[in-house]
Amino acid sequence: MLDEWKLLQADQEVSELDTNQQIDHYWNAVFLLKSIDGSSRYQSLPLVIKSGLVLAQTNAESKRSLSMQEWSPVRDQHYEK
Repeated sequence: MLDEWKLLQADQEVSELDTNQQIDHYWNAVFLLKSIDGSSRYQSLPLVIKSGLVLAQTNAESKRSLSMQEWSPVRDQHYEK
């Protein structure tokens, strides 16, 4: 994994990709790069990057839904006593 991260930082083809596109399109272009033997250049990195992208969106939506929620189980417990 660490080797793939170092390879990514030194990869000339990656540095030539358009960084102004959507982040998921950028990473998809990175993951489609192939090694000399035709296999995927990055084997482990996609799992880590995709997990990070999903986590960022999931966290934002969770916070938004919690902040919009009027009912709070903790608050209502105090009133039931």
